[in-house]
Amino acid sequence: MALPQTRTLLLASILGLTLTGGSLALAQKAPPPLPQPALPLADPSEMLDNKRVEQRLQREEKALRDLRQIVLQAKAQGNPVEVKDSGPDPQITELRTRITDLEETLRRQTGQMETMAHDAAVAAKSAADANDAAKALQARLDTLEKQQQQLAAAPPQPTAVPSGAGGAVNPGSGVLGQLSSPGSAPGGDAPDEQTAYRQARATLDSGDYVGGASALQDFLQRYPASARAPEANYWLGRTLALRNMHAEAASAYARSLKGWPQTTWGGDAVVRLSSSLVELKRNPDACKALDEYATHYGAKAAPALKARAKDARALAACA
Repeated sequence: MALPQTRTLLLASILGLTLTGGSLALAQKAPPPLPQPALPLADPSEMLDNKRVEQRLQREEKALRDLRQIVLQAKAQGNPVEVKDSGPDPQITELRTRITDLEETLRRQTGQMETMAHDAAVAAKSAADANDAAKALQARLDTLEKQQQQLAAAPPQPTAVPSGAGGAVNPGSGVLGQLSSPGSAPGGDAPDEQTAYRQARATLDSGDYVGGASALQDFLQRYPASARAPEANYWLGRTLALRNMHAEAASAYARSLKGWPQTTWGGDAVVRLSSSLVELKRNPDACKALDEYATHYGAKAAPALKARAKDARALAACA
């Protein structure tokens, strides 16, 4: 009976060794484990942000739980909770009002600036135009001054100078006094007369008053009976008056007014004659000439000429 038990123990020992050896063999033959990928390290800033978000969510959840608890308690006590709109935020409303006011102020200031810019542009243009006009006027004055100096330097041509009673104006007889030298009545224009007069007027119109006056006097000496003689005397009187030779100018005006010609310059010649007589201190004769002007030209005179005649009458102190 002892032998079988011993055999059984021996078999069990052999079986155990066999199983142990097999397990070791299997363990030695198994493949090594695969390497696991390393996990990336978390960004500290991202972890901080996540923590903040988590804390905020926790606060919101707590507030929601508290609110829910309040609503449930009020409902249990018979006081239902009503959710009402609290209305706009006063601070936001104030900010919106201030923004609106600022926008309105900005629009108003922008409009004012645009108006000021426009006014400045208009003023600048007006100033530029006025400057140009002043320069042009100065140039004309300089030209006239030079021409007047030339006229003053030129020797006067001999003309009949009125003096005493023989040179007085006699408007009562319907004619001017003997201011002009005697001469024959104007006749027709000859071709050479027309050419001479046109050349004299062209010289005068060019601004050469000295040359124009000389040419007119030469024309009158050569053609005293020409139909252009009265008009030539009128323009000669104007050049002489410009040189302050008022006695000679009065004689030239008187010669131009023989027969009281109904021309465009007739009334102007009488008014200019009166002005020269005032310069000669012959105010009574000037007033008589103005009376003749009213008789022969006053009704048809232009408003500007009427105004000049009125000024001349005041200057002569006519009654």
